[in-house]
Amino acid sequence: MKALEKRAQIRRTAAEVLASAVSDYDPKTFIIKGGASPISFYYDFIFVNPFQEETLPLIEERMRKIVADDMEIKIHEMVPMSAANFLRHHRRPYAAHFVEKCGAQLVKVLQFGNFVDHIHGSFLDSTGQIKAFKLIKMERRSNLIFRGEEKKVYRIIGVAEEDKEGLKAHVKKYKAWIGVNHLQVGEALGLFRYGVTRDEDHFERAHLFWTKEGEELFYQIHHYWRERLKRERFELVMTEGENLTKAHRKLMKLSKRSSEKEPVKYAEYCAPSRNQAIYVDSGLLPEKGCHKDQAHIFCTKNDLKEQIKGVTTLLHELPSRFGFRCDLEIQGSEEIASLLEEGASHLGLSKKVSKGKEGLMEWKIHDDFGRTFTGPFLSVKEKNEIFTLSFSLFSSVERIIALILESYEKDLSQKKELFSRIGA
Repeated sequence: MKALEKRAQIRRTAAEVLASAVSDYDPKTFIIKGGASPISFYYDFIFVNPFQEETLPLIEERMRKIVADDMEIKIHEMVPMSAANFLRHHRRPYAAHFVEKCGAQLVKVLQFGNFVDHIHGSFLDSTGQIKAFKLIKMERRSNLIFRGEEKKVYRIIGVAEEDKEGLKAHVKKYKAWIGVNHLQVGEALGLFRYGVTRDEDHFERAHLFWTKEGEELFYQIHHYWRERLKRERFELVMTEGENLTKAHRKLMKLSKRSSEKEPVKYAEYCAPSRNQAIYVDSGLLPEKGCHKDQAHIFCTKNDLKEQIKGVTTLLHELPSRFGFRCDLEIQGSEEIASLLEEGASHLGLSKKVSKGKEGLMEWKIHDDFGRTFTGPFLSVKEKNEIFTLSFSLFSSVERIIALILESYEKDLSQKKELFSRIGA
């Protein structure tokens, strides 16, 4: 299991243990929704009785008791109606209402001891596998409208790690991250304004309205992409469908082009049809619904080595310009992995190489808070002795913007200066 998924499992499980502890402390409390954010775990509650932040040490003690009991975590797959009845029986009206309305054929319900909850994602096998956690704070969140009535919602936030040493370091990172959350910093820089609502699934969503400064930033990024790819003699095109590899291959065929004499190069920039609301806890970091670029080189084996080196140089340009800490993950057959490794040797980055069916090289960007994100990537495939190089400079434009905004060691003026480098 990858370290990132293990950490996510720990945080998701800690969130459920938190909900159970609060329910034990005050059975009249309604639990709403919780989970793992990129840097913490959390759960949202509606309190019937007064509840103060000073109560958190008592909740933490109850959590430790649940962990010490090492209860088995069972995951039940159920049809929505059965799940709703099961959840209502355990006084989970909000979760029951959601599963009835979600439209899924099956839903997952977690259970340990007498505690049950509707869940997403994977979890640890037992509560005792949580080794280190700490509750950080309680805060007001956006209200929940349920059956026409508005309810006040409070969130309890904590951090969890694989061991106590890791926890101690992560608490410091979380406290630093609070001051550089990219949604708050982006608004402070005037790139956008945003409002928060809570949808029927009970998750908070941010609605971003990009200002003229934000629109200018997207223009600069697109302009950089255009000029940089044109300099590398790519043809900038607009095709159809979600699979750009197939689309570019079809364009080459319709244009009666051949890559046997010289490489054929196409590049395309894709914008989402409309800006969509995003989850508050992950913000602009996911790839879904973002501005993307993708380019292709169709060539023979004689040109492959030279093209790989040229692409790796191009892909490393932006991470280097922004000072991102990166390393490379390479996989493929022995021959292709060797070509990718050799093609990136001049970059001076550490590399992790493994066997795989398809050739792939990814830039793994490590931020100041222990998180890792995929940046630029290059894949290599062969069919009928023609090689297809598929790559992206950004992977996600919004993610690059978010990572710059969350640069911990840089103040607002330095972040503005970083953005100005895009068009330089």
